[in-house]
Amino acid sequence: MIIRYLLLAVVIIPKFVFAAPSDFSDAISMILDLIWLTIPVLVGLALLFFFWGLARFILKAGDVKAREDGRQVMIWGIVALFVMMSVWGLIAFAKKELEFGGGTLLPFLPTEESVSN
Repeated sequence: MIIRYLLLAVVIIPKFVFAAPSDFSDAISMILDLIWLTIPVLVGLALLFFFWGLARFILKAGDVKAREDGRQVMIWGIVALFVMMSVWGLIAFAKKELEFGGGTLLPFLPTEESVSN
């Protein structure tokens, strides 16, 4: 348990020390950036959790209790995916529309005009 907290501290503390926020907006931007970085990992885990429930549902089709457990795991996996995607969208909104943090969230795709120039 201590190793988890130590690893978390090693990952998070340099972000705050080396990027020392100069105002409230910078501090909020740093927190949003940390959350922004963790969401893809959590989405991957939720997707894995969903597929684990799906596998249990299919492989234990003969056992009613195991099939119901697999169904519950799939439902909670979908709920977790929905919540994380919602949080991701809210953070993208905060970063773009409320102008927390700089830069773009997604790279621009080349258009016909930019390719011909």
